[in-house]
Amino acid sequence: MNTLTLILLIALIICLFILIGILIRYHLLRAEVRSFREQLNMIRTTDREQPLQVASFSASSVELAKEINLLTEELRKAATEATESEKRIRVIMAGVSHDFRTPLTSIDGYLQMIQGMLDECNIIKNRIEENTKTIVDIDENKYNELREYLDIVYDKVRYLKELSDEFFEVTYIQAKNNPEMKSVRFDTVLSEELLSSYNWINEKKLDIKIDIPDEKLTVQADEHYLKRIIENLFSNARKYSETFLVINVIKNSDYIKLNMKNDINSEMNIDTAHIFEPFVRSKDRSGPGTGLGLYICKELADYLGFSISGNVEKNIFTVELVMPVL
Repeated sequence: MNTLTLILLIALIICLFILIGILIRYHLLRAEVRSFREQLNMIRTTDREQPLQVASFSASSVELAKEINLLTEELRKAATEATESEKRIRVIMAGVSHDFRTPLTSIDGYLQMIQGMLDECNIIKNRIEENTKTIVDIDENKYNELREYLDIVYDKVRYLKELSDEFFEVTYIQAKNNPEMKSVRFDTVLSEELLSSYNWINEKKLDIKIDIPDEKLTVQADEHYLKRIIENLFSNARKYSETFLVINVIKNSDYIKLNMKNDINSEMNIDTAHIFEPFVRSKDRSGPGTGLGLYICKELADYLGFSISGNVEKNIFTVELVMPVL
């Protein structure tokens, strides 16, 4: 073997070792990157607080891991602070909403008293005229104008009170950590709401059909929030039903399902995709109510682990509430 051949062979062996070293380094880097990716994914998707671990001890990997750990720690602190800040804001909003409701309740009470006093004055006037055969000089136009203004103010106050009540409910739900879950008789809650709705159902002359199993229907729920859901569903039916209301309850081994159906005004244009969004009524926003009732139903249903859905088809509104069987 001559000298040139020997030199070429040595050079080839050296190149081979260098190539092997490069390949080993490449595979180690790939493994390190894969490990980083898996650890970062675990940090992102779980509550893991363990810092990023380094498989190799190269200076570049260690420095990169240190920087990533500092970044994730800063992000974690920022997220915690944001959550606490949001919670404080919700508590403040709930408190403001509660304080807002208090004077409205008083105003509502005083307005009812004023209306009652005006009615009494009118009754007294009529009695005096009947008994004395003397006409009491009261400007009827001003009296009727006063009643008209008072009725307008009373309607606006009632609207604001309803809005404040529902806003308080929303903020209170968001500020509260956990519902007070216990065994609740759904059939009792539904029956009580049906009884309290008797007057307005008769006033609207609705054709009502009720199909409820003749047995105990028990669900796991926060009783106050379950009642609130049912109240809001009936309130929605009161505002929008035209001629009929159908209430159907189905129970099987897995769930209890409440299905409510009523017709609506043919001129109402409701976007089915946004039924449960806040402040959504008809597209022209001319319908009654605040637009928070069904939104609260959705929030509370999610809060309790229920599911709720709604649909509008051929001027018939259908809402379905599904509750897991206890």
